[in-house]
Amino acid sequence: MKESEMYDPLKTYLESEGYVVRAEVKNADIVAVKDGVMNIIEMKTSFNMKLVYQLIERQRLTDHVYAAVLVNYKTRWGKPFKNMTTLLKRLSVGLIIVYKKRSGISVEKIFEPEFHRYNRSHVKERRIKTEFDNRSGDHNTGGVTKEKIVTAYRESALKIARLLEEEPCMKLSEIRDKSGLEKAGSILQKNHYGWFERPKRGYYALTDKAAVEIKSFKSAYDLAKINDIESL
Repeated sequence: MKESEMYDPLKTYLESEGYVVRAEVKNADIVAVKDGVMNIIEMKTSFNMKLVYQLIERQRLTDHVYAAVLVNYKTRWGKPFKNMTTLLKRLSVGLIIVYKKRSGISVEKIFEPEFHRYNRSHVKERRIKTEFDNRSGDHNTGGVTKEKIVTAYRESALKIARLLEEEPCMKLSEIRDKSGLEKAGSILQKNHYGWFERPKRGYYALTDKAAVEIKSFKSAYDLAKINDIESL
């Protein structure tokens, strides 16, 4: 569907809501007036930054600005749609969606252009602060993709691996005491990375996989080698 094909369904919808509608008024795609209030609607067949810039520019003219976006009927509530609505709400812009169905073209107003308070996630805030505080240093490169990240959890696993390099088979109680990690038992039992094995009841050792992988986390691994375990 072209943008021009979105106009008639939008006009019909707006007029049914009591608006007087005009198209292409001083570069605005649609101007709709009701009870003396001017609303500006910008149309796009897909959500993009050009639309965002236009919406911000229209807010210099009126507080009542809408994005009218063509969406896929089957996938309209997916993550891209959620991201779009989050941004538009932060901009205090309303949203009208247009979509095709077998019965024809439908128009639906999702929300009005009003101020939306962004609900801050204190739980996620605490999690990121805890992760930051529990890391011994900066062992990753920002912006990388498809690479394994040195998290606080992985650092704890590396601490245990360092001990098991020095003493190939240790009791869980010894590992817990020497590493200072109360969660050592959980890390060893869950064994997320496949680094640990239990040669006999209550004792743990490194796998061949660990012997190769732990050295790939060079800065964290080197730190574990040059410092006393209590200082990690």
